[in-house]
Amino acid sequence: ARFPKAHLKAFTAIEIGWFARREKLSIEEVLRRLTAAGLGSLPGGGAEILVDDVRRRLMKNKASTSEWLEVHETAHKMGLRSTATMMFGHVETLAERIEHLRHAALRERVAGPQHRGHLRVRAAVDRVGEEVERALGAQVAALERTQALAHVGLRGETAR
Repeated sequence: ARFPKAHLKAFTAIEIGWFARREKLSIEEVLRRLTAAGLGSLPGGGAEILVDDVRRRLMKNKASTSEWLEVHETAHKMGLRSTATMMFGHVETLAERIEHLRHAALRERVAGPQHRGHLRVRAAVDRVGEEVERALGAQVAALERTQALAHVGLRGETAR
């Protein structure tokens, strides 16, 4: 109550799930307690690509797609808003990017639009990184199409 106009956007779905497991509480109870302490919304971190096969290849111990979505759906039912961040350009296919966007679109239909983050994986700036960047250069058009699809598709518009 010291800063009544401050909006606290904190704790990813991964962190909320960890709090629930650690404290042996439901997702809803964790969110209820955090909201009472001042939580205003959730960031979209931890989403990466919301496709379990991709998630298993990239991160062995992160939450599954359904676990990530459960946290956000619970938050939305409680009146909290959230974002969904897509980290793409690594091991996923175009079809898997589209599957991620379908999950994000569902989240937006439930909670309403908020900022969408789309992060392209970038190589380190060193000799190896420069070679990887050159190889990825051929994929720039596909990456730009992914971003355009996200912005158009999540608004419910159709391309002509």
